[in-house]
Amino acid sequence: MSAALSYSIEEAREILLDQAISLESHIYLEGRREEYVRSEDYERPAIIQSSFRHIWTSAHPDWDWDDAEGGEEDLEYCKQREATHHWFRSNTRIRGGFKRLPSDVDKAKWTPEDVCGHIYKSAIQEWVEAKSGFIPGSADGFLAQYRRARSKLFNCLSTEQQDACQRTADEWNGVSVPLDVQVQNFNNKFASVCRAFTMMLIKDYGVFPFVFYVGVPGNNIPAGLYEVMRKQGLAAQTFRSFTKLESVFRDMKSYVNMNIDTPVFGGLNRSKQTPPPWKALSENPSRLVAKECLLDEDHRFGSSPEKTHAQVRNALIKHWFQEVGYLEFHHYFARGGLICEPEKEPWHGLRKYDKDLTGQWLSNERTPRGPRAGPSASSANREAVVNVKFGGNGPRVILPSNSPYAALPDSCISLPEGRPLPDPDDVSGCPPPPFRPGRPSWPAPSMAPDTVYARLQWASQILQETGGMAAQTLLEALKWIAILPPVANYDYDAEYFRPQAGKRRKWTVESYPTWVSWKAERCYIETQTEIDGLSDFLLAKPWSFEHEGKQRFSGVQMAWIIGLSGVLYVRALRQNEEAFVSPPSRWSLSGGPEWQKQIRDYRFPLTNDQLRVILLDFKCYLEDLALSMRSPGLPPTLSYCHFPSREQYVLHIIKDAPQLQDLAEHVLNMPRTGSKDNLSLPVFSGRSVWQLPHMGIPRSSMRSDLDVGALRRSFIQPTIFLDEKGGPLSAESGLSALLEFALVAAELSRILAPASDLPAYLRNSPLAEASLCAAILSDLLSAAAEQSEKLCKALENSSTASRSPHLARRPPAAEGETAAEAALRRHAQDVDGDLLAHRREVEADPLKRRLRAAVSQAAARQDLYKANERLRNDQNAQNLASHQSIHPKKPPADPLILPDLDHVHRPLQYTTGEPPIFTTGTGSSHKRGVRPKARAIDADPSSDRTRRPRTSRRALKSDARNAVAVSASNNVSDASSHKRKAANGETRVPAKYRRASIGGSSTGSPTDPARIPLFLPDGSDDRNLSDPIDSDDELPPTISIPRKTSGPAVSAFSNQDTEGSGVHARLSLDPVAVSPGEEPGGEDAAFRKTALLPEAAEDRPKTLAPRPRPRRKNPQAATTAGISTAFDS
Repeated sequence: MSAALSYSIEEAREILLDQAISLESHIYLEGRREEYVRSEDYERPAIIQSSFRHIWTSAHPDWDWDDAEGGEEDLEYCKQREATHHWFRSNTRIRGGFKRLPSDVDKAKWTPEDVCGHIYKSAIQEWVEAKSGFIPGSADGFLAQYRRARSKLFNCLSTEQQDACQRTADEWNGVSVPLDVQVQNFNNKFASVCRAFTMMLIKDYGVFPFVFYVGVPGNNIPAGLYEVMRKQGLAAQTFRSFTKLESVFRDMKSYVNMNIDTPVFGGLNRSKQTPPPWKALSENPSRLVAKECLLDEDHRFGSSPEKTHAQVRNALIKHWFQEVGYLEFHHYFARGGLICEPEKEPWHGLRKYDKDLTGQWLSNERTPRGPRAGPSASSANREAVVNVKFGGNGPRVILPSNSPYAALPDSCISLPEGRPLPDPDDVSGCPPPPFRPGRPSWPAPSMAPDTVYARLQWASQILQETGGMAAQTLLEALKWIAILPPVANYDYDAEYFRPQAGKRRKWTVESYPTWVSWKAERCYIETQTEIDGLSDFLLAKPWSFEHEGKQRFSGVQMAWIIGLSGVLYVRALRQNEEAFVSPPSRWSLSGGPEWQKQIRDYRFPLTNDQLRVILLDFKCYLEDLALSMRSPGLPPTLSYCHFPSREQYVLHIIKDAPQLQDLAEHVLNMPRTGSKDNLSLPVFSGRSVWQLPHMGIPRSSMRSDLDVGALRRSFIQPTIFLDEKGGPLSAESGLSALLEFALVAAELSRILAPASDLPAYLRNSPLAEASLCAAILSDLLSAAAEQSEKLCKALENSSTASRSPHLARRPPAAEGETAAEAALRRHAQDVDGDLLAHRREVEADPLKRRLRAAVSQAAARQDLYKANERLRNDQNAQNLASHQSIHPKKPPADPLILPDLDHVHRPLQYTTGEPPIFTTGTGSSHKRGVRPKARAIDADPSSDRTRRPRTSRRALKSDARNAVAVSASNNVSDASSHKRKAANGETRVPAKYRRASIGGSSTGSPTDPARIPLFLPDGSDDRNLSDPIDSDDELPPTISIPRKTSGPAVSAFSNQDTEGSGVHARLSLDPVAVSPGEEPGGEDAAFRKTALLPEAAEDRPKTLAPRPRPRRKNPQAATTAGISTAFDS
């Protein structure tokens, strides 16, 4: 049934004619919908009336609004007014209810057909129902029929209406959809969006959201809460019943109504959507791109750059860059979904850039400000010309790498004190160009002096500022013009190529631009005719011509004319290109709005590629011509390429001639002011010696009629360096004469050098004879010595000459002095005068020295800062590469490992088999040596006591109770000592070590043997040993002191427990064996009775009483048997 149905174009047109609100009217009313919704009730009738008048006036521009009766009688007028009222009533009041539309209509991406279907939705539905009987919502084919009818209706729209639908779709996709569509989306999709959003947050982020919402003004969506947990069955009750939210909803609505008018909400856009320009290309590329740049329907842009097929992309690129050659956009996509035409650039706002456009070196433009007091316009232009510097003060030109002069080293010769002489050729002889308002202020060719190097500097700055491949090629060609040696036709006049009346030459260039000259006062092209003339002139390739079957060079003058023509053409072509670029280069903005409009209208017959091919041929021809001749040395025209001053250039070329060096010393001391009319050598007459293209005698002077005798006589002419009165000429004249001497000497030396054959210019010259050249060179050097003597005397007698002040103070020559004495006197220096001058210089300006020191310190700090900055950048780069962070976290510190000190806390005791040896020194030395090895054993209270022990009293009275094992130093004293012989089994323990350690237990529990090093400081024997040793006392770090003993204490001698616990442990030692026939006496006997005998144990006090300080034993006295108790004094 659906296949038999058809929707005709005529029916679609009748439906469109029946609509009172057209597409244009609907779009206009949509723009006023928000204004109507936000207005008060009393303001709405005025909005409806003004909207109706706008729609009616658009269709009836000649309507008379004063005739009210005419409108009421017009049925169309009344129908349009009623439709406008109905549109505002129906589209600004959102009805409740749940609307279900097809999913393809209610979607995020709008198309022009979607917009058309939305506007004419009811008409399309009625049309489908009338044709097919399908009603909205039925699943038996309504959607397919609806799409067919909507497509047919959209195709009936005009091109302007379709474009309007496209703009509306772009706007709805980019910013927001109408309010009724928003309500429809809320009713249909809000619940599913909330569920998906909530599940994502719970599963992926571990949070549970509460979705509060409130409608924007106009859509009547009340504030509420979407009960996700109740909807999903996760909770038995709603959150509304759990708490009170009425005040929250009121506050939400007030908050939204208060802030919804901010401009931020108007610019809201969907994220991660297709860029609108690309969307326009994917849907209808002909709206933006020219038709010749598009392919057929099979090669279309994808919905996004990522979804454009690679074959389509490659085909389009091949079509643009190989077949068509360009890609043109005739419209552009503006914000808000508007397709706009290209806007004209606001050249009227660029007038402010006309002032000081090229402030680096060439600005000569002055804005006219009317008559005022001060210097005239000519003086202002003259000041601007002064700012343009050439020669040694201008920028340096770098010659091509393959030129014969590129390998020459730069100057390392230092000049005498004083500044270099100013070059008179660095100043242009032409008056400054006049100021022309509304024209570019670029430097005119007339501003450059008439020298090779100045022209090269001017062209270099112009072309480097212009940029482009053609400009770079032309600059290389101009450098080869400057390098050219004096080849054939080098001095050929360019006027011979200009068409002249009554004269016909085969090599005349008909397109010769007569207005192109290095004396021109403008650097721009004024008319289209001049552009065409320059194009024809460059196409003629006039740098060579045919004569007698050979291609000959047109001359260096013609080459410079071609170079200047190329500069003008390249400059104009580049400015035309910059006029269509935004933003343009600064140099191209020079000139007023009229000039910018004029340059945009120029048409150039030669494109960039064609022009570059022509200039490349020009450059290659000059390069081959320059390399065809051997260059003897750096010519004077290019002296500034390697030397900052002319003096250094002259000193460089005479470095192998001592006579000329002596003459140069006096020439550099000639006064700066004076007569400049010197007598030149005959071979340089009529020529500027500083503008010769090669280092030597001019080629035109190498003829057969060269007067060699006149040349040799001119060397000794007194007027070369002196005036008629015998005074020195100016330093400028002397330097030029010295250069002439140097060039002649260089030419003669080159001729005398061994070579295979003579150059062509010497074949008919008298200088081809080697003997004659040697004689001339000898005369020249002798004449240089004589001229040096004469100039030296003239400088001494002159009151105004000398750049060195000590020359005027030299004493006069003595009578009868020899030549050696005269030479010594001539080169002598006034030491006192030099010291005085140096002292004055030091004390002249201390402020300058302080400022210079401050500047150097600041520079040093800046260099240090830059070095630190580079170091930080390098470290940051290393951190990023290694740790993916500029500031990585520091690794945790290594744990502190403490030494194992368990072996320190062990009860030890000396063995009787290996007792330590205590020695006492004699005399003033009281060092005691201890046997280095001592073996530790467990204390055994049941040891053998058959012998009476002999023990020192001070060891027994000590409060210590533990045995100590000692490991002494290996440095055992070998001094004489007084000690008795030990008895069998006798243990000797010095008092120093008996009281040292109190660790361990006194219960006699077995412990492992161990060696514990013990070192006591000197003087430690002064301790009162009768006092208990507390743990806070200072003891060596290897001694452990227990706080209290746990359990009853056991006496080492009576083997009985003491009273209670907590009593300080007592020292447990084996008794010292006593000889059989030896009886104790004195204190020892008394001590035995009170402390050693078992029956005296009960009478002994519980706590040892303090005893007096021990008596120091005299080491000189004889010792008695027993343990020594000597102490260090």
